[in-house]
Amino acid sequence: MRLSEAPTAGPIAPDPDGADRPYWDGLRRGELRIPCCENCGRHVWTPQRMCPQCQSTAFAWPAVAATATVYSWTRTWHPFLPELADHVPYTVVLVQLDEVPSVRLLGMLVDDESALRIGAPVHGVIQPPGPLTHDTPVLRWRLTA
Repeated sequence: MRLSEAPTAGPIAPDPDGADRPYWDGLRRGELRIPCCENCGRHVWTPQRMCPQCQSTAFAWPAVAATATVYSWTRTWHPFLPELADHVPYTVVLVQLDEVPSVRLLGMLVDDESALRIGAPVHGVIQPPGPLTHDTPVLRWRLTA
């Protein structure tokens, strides 16, 4: 089984308070959505109820390009969960979004890491909902050729 088909680490679902629901709804539509304060224009990650810059509670959720640059990465040899036992080692990347440089996202790399380096361009791929992902879409990262 390829890592892109690997189960997610634990249940993946919107937070019970609903603050991140537009993110998950966006993934279901094939879009990456990042909250942006309607008052000061600051993008906020992780989703919050109040902007840490201006304390506004009004957020828009614009779709942004799922293109990014690798900020950091690590190879994981420990499965952490029984579901990942057949998928080690795997690589986790911290990426900085090209369109919103103030936002960094964490995710699994689905490619061979031999060309991976800090500063490498990547693009997001949305793994559709399925039983291995707890019926929730998941954003993964792939190296850009």
